[in-house]
Amino acid sequence: MKNSLMLSRFLRYGVVLVLLLSMASATTAYATNTTEINFGKSYGRAGDEVIVPVTITNNPGIAAFRFRVFYDTDSLEFISVEKGDVLTTGTITNTTDAEEKTMTFLWHAVSNVTGDGTIVLLKFKIKSEEIEEYPLSVAYLAEDLLNEDLQPIPYTVTDGKIVIGSLGYTISGTINSFGTENDLVTLRLLKNGAEICRITATDRYAFYAISPGTYEIEISKLHHVTMKYEVTVTDTDVLKNLSIQLLGDVNGDDKINAVDARWVLQAASGVRTFDAAQTAAADVNGDGKINAVDARWILQVASGARTL
Repeated sequence: MKNSLMLSRFLRYGVVLVLLLSMASATTAYATNTTEINFGKSYGRAGDEVIVPVTITNNPGIAAFRFRVFYDTDSLEFISVEKGDVLTTGTITNTTDAEEKTMTFLWHAVSNVTGDGTIVLLKFKIKSEEIEEYPLSVAYLAEDLLNEDLQPIPYTVTDGKIVIGSLGYTISGTINSFGTENDLVTLRLLKNGAEICRITATDRYAFYAISPGTYEIEISKLHHVTMKYEVTVTDTDVLKNLSIQLLGDVNGDDKINAVDARWVLQAASGVRTFDAAQTAAADVNGDGKINAVDARWILQVASGARTL
C-alpha cells in the first residue's frame, strides 16, 4: 500500500513537472519569435544629415504599421522617411507636430511583406552643436502593427538615438566616385554584419562618436559597384579614403568604352587578371561570370543602345 501511494505521488509530480517544462518551453519559444522593431542610432555634428534605420526581426508578414516618434525639435530637424529594403510595396506617409515635438509615419499595403531587415529610413538634420545623445522615443499601440487580415501582431519596440559631437573617435576621408553629384553616395558602417549607422555624402564623409573595434564601411552609388572596406578603430581618429567604380568602367578611367570591353574579353580568356573591384565592375549583367556577354553589354552602353 505504501509503495502504491509513493508511486501515485511520483506519477503526479512527474505530470506536473512535464507540464511546467512544456509551459516554459512554449514561453521561451514565444519570446524568441516575438517580432522586434528596432530604431537604430546615428552619429553626426551640426549641419549633418543623418539616417536612422528602423529594422524588423522575426517578421511573420506585415501589411501595416504606424509609429510616433518624440524628438528634440530644437536640436534636430526631421527631413523625410523612406521605405527600406523590406517594404517592396505599399504606401508610406508622415506628419509632424511641432508643438508636440513628434513625427508620425504610417505604411500600409494590400498584402503581407515578409523577411527581416530595414523597414524605413528616417532622415534628420542636426541643428545642435552640443556634444550629447538625443533620444528618439517611440509611442505605439498593440494595434499599430497589423497583417493583411488586419490582425494585430505581438511585437516589441526599441527606441533610437542620435549622437551629436565627439563622444568617441571619428572615421573620415575622401570619396572617389563618378557620374553626377546629384546621385549621392550612401555609406553604411557595419560591425559584425549589423548596421551601426548610415549617412549620405558627395566627396567627403565622416562617422563620429565611434568606439574602438573593427568595422566595415559599405559604400554604394547609383550605377556604381558596391564595395566594402575594413577599418579598425583603436585609440585615435581614423583616416580612410574610399573609392568606387562605375559599373562597366573596368579600367577605372571614368569612361565606359571599347577599352573596357577588351579588358573583359582578356580576363575571360585568362590573359588578364582582375582584382575584386574590377571583377565587380566587369560583371555588368550580374550573373557572376565574366565573359563575352559582359563585353557586348559594355559596348552597347558605350554606344547608347543600352543603359545600366
